[in-house]
Order: sequence, then structure tokens, then C-alpha cells
Amino acid sequence: PPNLMDAPAEDQEEDDYDLCQEFVWHPIQKIAEAWEWDAPTKTKRLSQRLTQEQMFLWAVLTAHGEILNGGFSQFFFNASGELAEEAFEGFKHFGMRECAEIFDVAYAMFPKRPIPKRQNTRIGLLEKMGERMDDFIVPDLNIQTDLQHFSAVCQNTLRYWRPLGERYWLIDVYNPLVDFITAHPDRFFS
Repeated sequence: PPNLMDAPAEDQEEDDYDLCQEFVWHPIQKIAEAWEWDAPTKTKRLSQRLTQEQMFLWAVLTAHGEILNGGFSQFFFNASGELAEEAFEGFKHFGMRECAEIFDVAYAMFPKRPIPKRQNTRIGLLEKMGERMDDFIVPDLNIQTDLQHFSAVCQNTLRYWRPLGERYWLIDVYNPLVDFITAHPDRFFS
């Protein structure tokens, strides 16, 4: 096998990042497999069986993935936005102050707090936010696909959150989580 010590520094950093990511996802892998979006009864039952830290970790990593992929607009639009408040509380709980501050500012721009669990409610609020923009893209719901609708809503609300998303993208989320999990394994593994 190759000796990682001989690998260029950038390759080593990428390997370290991948290992951190795997380590952090390990305690919640079964949750990710069992979670059903927009199924409040099932998710409530599942979340009641989790430790507080497992729930926070699931929410933080879900929000992290959505925001890296498409920003806060995508996170709020998609079903995963049902975990918005848990993600915010998770960042605070894990001592990730800068992430919590960014989320707090982003959430303050949202028309309703706490962030609604129901996806259709969040989408309706996002649509209203977008209508306040001067160059609002009017969705034609008669001919629009789900993807076109998503795209219009995201384009109309992107400017609210883009600077926060750009700031968030620069933060190392995985290493602080590795440190927390390592310090408190009993809260993640039973």
C-alpha cells in the first residue's frame, strides 16, 4: 500500500478530510437510512429513540450538505429544512459558535421563526420573500415543473443568503465534530 507520509500535502489534506467526514457520519448512518422526509409521525418516533447529540448531528450534517450543495435557499426549500431548528441548536451544542451565528442571521431573514417543519409552508414563505425582490421571476405554475419551480424560488431568494453561504463554505465543520464525538462517544454510540 502507498505510504501516506510520501503523499503531497494537498493529497494528505484531502485524505484527512475524507476520514473526518466518514468518522462523523458513522454514528448516524442508520438514522440516514431510516429517516423519511415529510413523514412527521415516523420521524417523531425515530427522533424520540435518538440521543440529543445524535439528533443534533443528523440535523447539522443534513443542513451542511444542503447548504454546500445549493445554499440556504435549497436547505429551506427541500424536505431537509424540517431539521432547521435542530441544526441551529446542534451547532450551539457542539460549540460551533461561528456556524450558529451564521444560521441565526440566516434564520432571522426567514419570515417565520421557528422555521416551519412542513415543507409546503416553508416554500410558501420563500415564495413571498422572493416577491419582494425587484427582479422577481414570476413562476408560471401551469407549465412549470418541480425543478423549474425550485429554480425560480432559489433564484428569487438567493441574494438574501448568498453572503452567509459564502462565509459558511469556508468553515471547517468536520474537525470540531470529530473532537466532540471523540470526547463524548457515549452520547453517540450505545
